[in-house]
Amino acid sequence: MMQTQISVEQNLDHIGQKKFSCFSTKNYYLEVNEFVKTLNTPAANTALFNDEIAKCFEEIKKQGHQNPVLIGAIPFDITKKSSLNLC
Repeated sequence: MMQTQISVEQNLDHIGQKKFSCFSTKNYYLEVNEFVKTLNTPAANTALFNDEIAKCFEEIKKQGHQNPVLIGAIPFDITKKSSLNLC
């Protein structure tokens, strides 16, 4: 049995402007509210996009983060900015 809920716009004053990112699958859920770095590069230039992600991971590992994770979204219009959060 599958349960669904209707999304309703809510005023969440208690959260304020706090940044938040999450990822979920059927069996796994990851929620993050502290980012090491945020990347907003459009994905249209694939080589540049991939290089920037690789550089971010290298920098983060040099800072002592052993197992960094990338969570975010790439818009369907890949000329628009991505929102990728590394934590």
